[in-house]
Amino acid sequence: MKIKTLSVTELNNYISKIINSNPLLHNFSVSGEVFNLKQTQYGYIFFSLKDENSKINCIYFSENKVTISDGDKLVVEGKLNIYEKNGTYSIIVKKFNSIGLGDSYLEFEKIKKALEEKGYFDKSNKKLLPKHPQKIGIVTSISGAAIKDIIKLAQKRYPIIEIVIYNAKMQGQEAVINIVEGINMLNNIEDIELIILTRGGGSYDELSIFNNEMIAKSIFESKKPIISAIGHEIDFAISDFVADARASTPSSAIENFLPDINHIETYIMQLKEKIDYSLNRKLEFHKINLGNIVSILEKSNFSYKLANNRKDLFNMKIRLDYSIYKLVNKEKNSIEKFGDKLSSLNPIEIINKGYAIIDKDKAIITTINEISADDIVNIKLSDGIATAKIISVRNEDRKNEKK
Repeated sequence: MKIKTLSVTELNNYISKIINSNPLLHNFSVSGEVFNLKQTQYGYIFFSLKDENSKINCIYFSENKVTISDGDKLVVEGKLNIYEKNGTYSIIVKKFNSIGLGDSYLEFEKIKKALEEKGYFDKSNKKLLPKHPQKIGIVTSISGAAIKDIIKLAQKRYPIIEIVIYNAKMQGQEAVINIVEGINMLNNIEDIELIILTRGGGSYDELSIFNNEMIAKSIFESKKPIISAIGHEIDFAISDFVADARASTPSSAIENFLPDINHIETYIMQLKEKIDYSLNRKLEFHKINLGNIVSILEKSNFSYKLANNRKDLFNMKIRLDYSIYKLVNKEKNSIEKFGDKLSSLNPIEIINKGYAIIDKDKAIITTINEISADDIVNIKLSDGIATAKIISVRNEDRKNEKK
């Protein structure tokens, strides 16, 4: 007997008919722990129920505010519904009753309390973060969106920063070991001044690995200060409490804890103005003071003393002028060196050395993965811009390049 080939729509329609024809699935109750709770402004509440082995999605509508949250244990009554377009099913909840806190939440509170008693959260144990780090380490997945946002923002805000990335799994059974190994490895790189542990948003289950005691212990015992930047603003994990600082998102770890090069340039200019003003005031003060001394001596008719001390006063003036000159020169040299360093980072200076900047649709190209054959690109040189068409693209062997 030949089996009939069904379309996806026909199969989903068939499953829907089976569900709708079963009275048991029209009115049943099920218990579980709430996670991934989301409420909309239109009164719809989406969440999942889970036990130790499985989970199921739920939808509930209420015109009034509902006070449930992740970690609550509920008994819900409703019917099973299949969304044929996506081939997914969920419980349409008619009503629910809270029966306490779920196992995951209780386990979270248990771990949190135990670590708090050990002093893992004490402010006195927090390490100070460097104000102007030159080199930082990041523990995250290189395939995640978090690291791309961090690198892009870091290069824009503080282009002189050097970043070392430890590629770790951010979910699954191997994630905990990977994260601990990453923290330990970055601690062994002497000139790393700061470590960021980060991943983007995810479900309650995905982010729950950051409640692990092994990760908490490695953060607490780290010789280097650690920023925990896990998920979104509303997501909290044990790692946030143990770390020396918490960032609400991966991007805010850079925005809040790395300096802005533009602010530094402004500060240097303000500092130079203060130094110039202070030196000019000191010079003017000494000139006036010297003039007063000469005037007093002249009015005292101590011509003989004045004649004998004039040479000393002249020598004192020379030493004073020389000291002021050295001080001014030292500060100017310091400012010029910093200016040279900033100038070396100027893309125009790099172009003048024979390099070029290539962009496609006004976006700068940094890797061949961003272009394809037949793409039209602009090549910016020191004296103008050329438009070119990509003939072919090939990968170069970069195994020997410094990572």
